Amino acid sequence: MAKFVGALLASAVLILGTAVWARGFALPVSIAVLLAWAIVGDVELAHRDARAASRNKAPEERGEGPLPATALDYLARLDAELELPAPTRAEIRAELADHLSDSIAAIQADGRDLGFATGEALVRLGRPDELARRLRKAHQTPRRLLAGAAGGVWSAGVGAVQGTIVAATVGLIAAFTIGFGLRPVVDFVATHAIPIEFDPNDLAVGTAMGAALAWIPAFVAGRRAVKACASISARPARQVGRFWALAGILALGWLVVFVLTVQQSWMVVGFELAIPVSFAAGALFKVDAHFPAVAGSWLAVVGGLLLIGPIVLGSVLGGFSVTSGSSGFSTSYTDDSIGWNHVAPHSPDQSINLGYSGSVVGGAPTINVQDPASLSAFHDLRIEAWRANAYPGAPSGPAGDDLGLLDTSYSAPYATAPAVVGADGTIEDPISLIHSRTPKWWIFLTGVGSDGQRYWLGSRPFLVDRTFSGTIWDWVTASS
Repeated sequence: MAKFVGALLASAVLILGTAVWARGFALPVSIAVLLAWAIVGDVELAHRDARAASRNKAPEERGEGPLPATALDYLARLDAELELPAPTRAEIRAELADHLSDSIAAIQADGRDLGFATGEALVRLGRPDELARRLRKAHQTPRRLLAGAAGGVWSAGVGAVQGTIVAATVGLIAAFTIGFGLRPVVDFVATHAIPIEFDPNDLAVGTAMGAALAWIPAFVAGRRAVKACASISARPARQVGRFWALAGILALGWLVVFVLTVQQSWMVVGFELAIPVSFAAGALFKVDAHFPAVAGSWLAVVGGLLLIGPIVLGSVLGGFSVTSGSSGFSTSYTDDSIGWNHVAPHSPDQSINLGYSGSVVGGAPTINVQDPASLSAFHDLRIEAWRANAYPGAPSGPAGDDLGLLDTSYSAPYATAPAVVGADGTIEDPISLIHSRTPKWWIFLTGVGSDGQRYWLGSRPFLVDRTFSGTIWDWVTASS
């Protein structure tokens, strides 16, 4: 009773803690409560394993003699009606076999023959379906269901750790295979078939690969959670599996959609959303069965995956991008061809020298004015952020990092802000681009000349090539 009350209180606190997750203190409190609740289930699981080990002995170890065919048939029909996990059914069958053996022997001791004694012992037990109903009611109590849920939480955590080890091993094998074993193949294909270049700035690709590897621990966690919960609660795995699948989709779905902050893209979103789906698959897919041994046809399948999988993993997730241009790509362009004059005319004053510093991927740049006096002819200086598209035919690697066409479908900048020139000639860019999914931006410094016309200044604007960082919800609700 004390365990039941403790687990009930822990569940209530866990629910309340989750409801106020956004508050700073709730996270460690919820984790501590969840761990305590799970330990209760782990203790119950250990006790149940000990009881099962003592009961599930071989017939000769229990001193059980052979039963008549009618008694064995009765036990078989009872087993079919029980709707309990296989280990629990085995315990019940063993106990009833002992009981029938003793009862038949006692009746025979009164001078009855074996047939009469067997029939009388079975009559005393009652109809198989009615006995099965009473046994289900006795085993499937609310207390055991709560303990089963706690044990499932614990086992899910253990499964997540085991799955993470497997996923890390798969990742290392894939990286080693791509980097050493299959690199000559990739180089041959890149040279003679498809131009392939590695883009080190595509940070979202690594995030997608990490999300894909997370499918393995999610699947194992779902599988172990259902097996432990079914064993402790004395309910069929297919019955509790549906609830665990739903709980996993809701809990992990909430986590990956609203909490997990990573480098995002539509590919990453799809891979992240597959994590709760993997947990649900683990909770529903043949939980009662053992994983097949890696032998025979399975060995061939695994071997094929180790050979073919890394190529796909490297090409799709590992940062390889296919280019459509030729090795003779030219970087020549004009202000009109690249779209800069869509913003404003270029200032005729060529003495304005601007330098740029800052992160190419991510943060906003700092504009360095080499001669602040050269801006004295302009007023209402402003920084403007315009969306950009990939330059046609430009490679994805370093040779094309500074190229991009201004998106002329927009008649106004995404954002604009006053440009304040500091005492040292620097202009800090105050524009935040974190709420848009656009990966490329042209940053302009503009000013109004003495003729009343606004110009963009300097020899060229600055291209910001950024990767969106946030949650899935941030990504979906961001502007394009």
